[in-house]
Amino acid sequence: MGTNPKHEYPATAGSCVPAISAWAASSDPKSSMSSARSAAIIASTPSACSANRPAPHRKRPGPKPLYDGAVAAVFKALWLATDQLCSKRLKAVLPLWLPYCVVFCPSMKLVSKKRVKARLVKKHDPPHTPYERLLATPQVSKDKKRQLRERFAQLNPFELKKNIERN
Repeated sequence: MGTNPKHEYPATAGSCVPAISAWAASSDPKSSMSSARSAAIIASTPSACSANRPAPHRKRPGPKPLYDGAVAAVFKALWLATDQLCSKRLKAVLPLWLPYCVVFCPSMKLVSKKRVKARLVKKHDPPHTPYERLLATPQVSKDKKRQLRERFAQLNPFELKKNIERN
């Protein structure tokens, strides 16, 4: 290696060497080290330069999510509807709660959303249960619709609600 410090410690793009060199040149000239050499040593430390810092968007630690956003939103809605039960109790209640929600709990679907000046104007369909929406779709066969109607006839909303509250 040569004796010139500029050749020993090359500056990379985004490096702090020029700023540190200017600082070192303005420091006390009677120091035991040359100002260029001290600037090069300071610039080689990881904390002195932003190019050596880790990227701000790093991978999150821990396990990866099991569900995508749509499924997680449904689980969150059920969790909130059951007064935020713990996961073990929620797992036990879901087989009881799902038939009740699907058949007897209506919801409104968003039809359109427009921005009018600074406000959002949302328009919704009239409330229907997922069961009613399923019967209204032409993609479901008549045989499946008949099975759904038979199953609906067996359900009692008061019994389902009582079972849910008991567990």
